[in-house]
Amino acid sequence: MPYVQRREGRVVGLYANEQPGYAEEFLAEDHPEVLAFLTPPETLDAYAARRRWEIETGGLVVGGAAIRTDRESQALINGALSLVQTDPTATIEFKGAAGWSTLDAAQMTAIALAVGRHVQKAFSAERTISEAIASQEITTVEEIDDTFAALMAP
Repeated sequence: MPYVQRREGRVVGLYANEQPGYAEEFLAEDHPEVLAFLTPPETLDAYAARRRWEIETGGLVVGGAAIRTDRESQALINGALSLVQTDPTATIEFKGAAGWSTLDAAQMTAIALAVGRHVQKAFSAERTISEAIASQEITTVEEIDDTFAALMAP
């Protein structure tokens, strides 16, 4: 049950109790102006970071097989890569997005390299976008989306 302080018509403060002289207007907690004040808009840099994370963890296709790239899958893939690097005769029971496969060292290495390149490409794209935001070459979320699409294209 907030009392709001306004400046030039905009809500700039919330108080539990009336503040005589500067916060005397009461608005319901679910009032759109109260909600907007409590959830400030996402910055362009934050949007770019969120989009990079979505792309990074959204998966990819390697040799026709869908591969998960969420953070847990990245860790498991790196562990499997470490194993086949240490023991090239090892086989890996790999559970991809479409189900189970038994992989040899070369196949596991190919998947790990593809995932690593995908992740680094996403971070590289975010860095390019972040620098363009700082120099004001990118000023909208649409430009961020377009730049990610161009930089992440095969």
